[in-house]
Amino acid sequence: MLRIPGKLDLNNQVDRDISLVPLRGTRALVYPGNLRLSGRKVAIKVFRFGPPTSEQALKRIYREVASWRELHHRNILPFLGMTTQFDYTISLVSEWAAKGNAFDYVQSQAVDPRPLLIGIANGLDYLHGRKIIHGDLRGHNVMVSEDGQAMITDYGVSSLVDAEFDQNAAISAPGGRSIRWVAPESMESYGEVSIQGDVWTFGMTILELFTRQPPFYYISGLRAVIGRIMDGQPDRPNGPATCFRMTDAWWNLCCLCWARDPWQRPSMPDIIRIIERMCADFYEIRGFLLNMLPPCFVFQVYFPLR
Repeated sequence: MLRIPGKLDLNNQVDRDISLVPLRGTRALVYPGNLRLSGRKVAIKVFRFGPPTSEQALKRIYREVASWRELHHRNILPFLGMTTQFDYTISLVSEWAAKGNAFDYVQSQAVDPRPLLIGIANGLDYLHGRKIIHGDLRGHNVMVSEDGQAMITDYGVSSLVDAEFDQNAAISAPGGRSIRWVAPESMESYGEVSIQGDVWTFGMTILELFTRQPPFYYISGLRAVIGRIMDGQPDRPNGPATCFRMTDAWWNLCCLCWARDPWQRPSMPDIIRIIERMCADFYEIRGFLLNMLPPCFVFQVYFPLR
């Protein structure tokens, strides 16, 4: 195996905590750990299949992840480096997120998903501005910091792993959960990723976090899920908890993201402008209502933008 470049090399600098059950993803196991010198808590993503065997593939991986280390944005989970000291394969080391992933975080009815979605939109816009395609955006790939800030993770991992790691292992990995977020054109082009595909998955992530369920959760079986995706966009949810916050404006944004023609979908800057307009309209209406209410009434709307 090639030696990891110096600025990425965390060999013999990180300890893995195996006393806890790791989080299981389609491609990796995620363990808590610590940097030895500082004691800083980190997340160690250990791939579930062996490393690439070709020098060319390893060089591409090192080149790709080196660019991730240069990403600096409050809605991007900081990537710290790599190690080969665990389970005979490559592991990626990132900052630890105190509140776990966004999907688990919103299972509490008290959590409003809208501030998270605003952060996800900003983070995805940052990635696209640097020509980075996420390829697998969903609630489990968004972490939540101690102060409730959304931080996108696993950016670029999907296409990198599928292209450079052991192909048989990658194909056999259980990807049934993430297929529910995938754009129709990706089904037709053998999993090719694109900026427009990321926009589709952002719409699916909106739906996921509002409903607190994976897209098409009521459909089982890979073939049936793919068939439903190819048939058209999801039906509008009607659960009381979802309807309370998923206004017509948010649903219309989802529908824009799900345009069947990828080139008809808005860009992330367009989406951010739409969200900003929604927020401005919200506070304008809120101020009007507050001025109209008699002093004896207390009117409070929960929409914490942080």
